[in-house]
Amino acid sequence: MNLIDTHIHVDGMSEDELREMVSNGITRAITCAYFPIEPNYTQTLIDLFTRLIDYDVPKTREWGLDLYAAIGIHPRSIPKAGFDQIIEVMKTLYKHEFVVAFGETGLQLGSNKEIDALKSQLELAKDCDFPIIVHTPSANKLKVTEKTLPIIDKIRINPELVVLDHVNDETMSKVDKSGYNVGLTVQSGKLLPETAAELIIQYADSNIIVLNSDNGFRKCNITSVAQTIESLKSHGVEKKLLERISHKNAEKIFKF
Repeated sequence: MNLIDTHIHVDGMSEDELREMVSNGITRAITCAYFPIEPNYTQTLIDLFTRLIDYDVPKTREWGLDLYAAIGIHPRSIPKAGFDQIIEVMKTLYKHEFVVAFGETGLQLGSNKEIDALKSQLELAKDCDFPIIVHTPSANKLKVTEKTLPIIDKIRINPELVVLDHVNDETMSKVDKSGYNVGLTVQSGKLLPETAAELIIQYADSNIIVLNSDNGFRKCNITSVAQTIESLKSHGVEKKLLERISHKNAEKIFKF
């Protein structure tokens, strides 16, 4: 089956891991910008964007995975020197053929600095009419999600552009009526394939849902997206739903 993984970190993965994704049916993926420590300088993230676009995407495509990039300021990656210069660079780089979204951005702790960075990127996505991937954290997920949703609402961005990511069984009912697209992350510490499948069956009629693994920078279940599709098949869901979850919803949002 044609499978799309909408959120990985290719710069934290090995060639063997990427080839294993391909062997398990992943044909396309989006690598999201993330720097694992707080950078001292704005140029650090700008160089990261360049690396993803000019090195990681072409190299990964040589290995059989049709890779695209999301560029943005993760709440853990906000430079000490500020981020205005990065936003200006994003205004140009989003036009690159390999870039399909801003992100990942969002809130980790909910600090004022994080909120300012999120708002700036939401405004940019609105102005550019471009998709944006919004992170929700593992810790205090419900509380931070409840803080994130009104921030997005206030920007008045087209809901079809927003993927609220890492949604789980604790937050799905809260996100259900928001109108934003839902990203389900199937990975250890997040969602098991069976739990993700159950959420899809329950909420797919009222939500556009995409799957991802968040692979990279730690030991991961490389086959989690494929396992979720297999779990849906075991529940006997119709072919149209399988196609929506496996690739058509992602194609609709990210236009690739």
